[in-house]
Amino acid sequence: MELLKEPLMMRHCKYLCLVGGLSSSPYFQHRMKTEFGTRSRFRLSLITPQRPILSVVEGAAYFAITPTFIKARKLRYTYGQYVGWTESDARKQNVPEAHIQKYKYYDEYDKTWLVDYCF
Repeated sequence: MELLKEPLMMRHCKYLCLVGGLSSSPYFQHRMKTEFGTRSRFRLSLITPQRPILSVVEGAAYFAITPTFIKARKLRYTYGQYVGWTESDARKQNVPEAHIQKYKYYDEYDKTWLVDYCF
């Protein structure tokens, strides 16, 4: 929840849609409503579908069978955890060679070369 409280993340946000398994939890819904709902400093309208797990499954199915389901996607910021890819996977994903050379390291456990800071 701390990430959602960042001013840059919330400045143009009006709605918060809760989907997936956790959003079925009354406790989770209450906490989100308390932290982000219309009576909070964020004043967001919370939306929870009647069957929130189905929303995720349905979206994944549409995405899988309809190549044009998502027409455009543009994010100003991305958030995630960096992952070390194998050197060959990094090249397959078109990671720039300069990045590969700068961040590659040998993993003693897996006995392979990996490239750090790949998303």
